[in-house]
Amino acid sequence: MPKKTVDDFVKALETDKLLRDAVNFQQSMLNVARLWTNNEKLTEAELVQALKTGWGEDCFTCISKRCLSEVPGF
Repeated sequence: MPKKTVDDFVKALETDKLLRDAVNFQQSMLNVARLWTNNEKLTEAELVQALKTGWGEDCFTCISKRCLSEVPGF
């Protein structure tokens, strides 16, 4: 999957309340990312790297404790 597509998803989480609500409701950021990017083959590793790049290592540590189920800080 193109890195830009995953990065676009992470950026959209920052501005799109409905997208954040979907992530929180679905309890799976990876599942919502797959739907949003229209790519069922999106891997957790690709999403994790985009999150670390976009929000920093500290933020990812917080997210990983929740199994990527909640958008941090929203």
